[in-house]
Amino acid sequence: LLAGTASTGLFRCVNGRFQHVPSGAGMDASRVNAVRLDGEGRVWVCGDRGVYIDPGDGLFTHVSPVDLNVFDVVSNGDTAWLATDKGLYQLDTRTLPWRMTKEALLPAVLMTSMKRDTQGNLWIGSESHGLYRLNNRRVDSLGIADGLSSAAVEQVLLDAYQNIWLGTRRGIDMLELDV
Repeated sequence: LLAGTASTGLFRCVNGRFQHVPSGAGMDASRVNAVRLDGEGRVWVCGDRGVYIDPGDGLFTHVSPVDLNVFDVVSNGDTAWLATDKGLYQLDTRTLPWRMTKEALLPAVLMTSMKRDTQGNLWIGSESHGLYRLNNRRVDSLGIADGLSSAAVEQVLLDAYQNIWLGTRRGIDMLELDV
């Protein structure tokens, strides 16, 4: 069990007690925004100094620039998507060294949260620009004019029926998808 904090970094539960994950283990973020486990058993930690990955050995490797504040990650094996304070980035994990590129189809705004649905759509919440849907090379956006309660989307969740639930600064919104 891993737990991230807003000011003192990452903690690991060992024998029922939480222990701080030291910088010697490769983790030097003081603010942890998200901890994710992907389908390949890798642990991703998003923080104020970028993103870190633990491939399963308990040691973290920093895989992004330290000037990125990373809020969320979605990984599907050979590609990881990073929601950052400077927009959406793609990390190619097929070949070493891993290369990170800015997604040019989306603006360089703070992206807060993401989920991928069964159709391959990547749903991305933003701090002040509503919700984006990225599918291949196509981008759609939804905002207040489309029925969202706020343009500030803090959380994106996907339920078992493939509905998108949004936590916004003015309430909870649900998008019923026809899948």
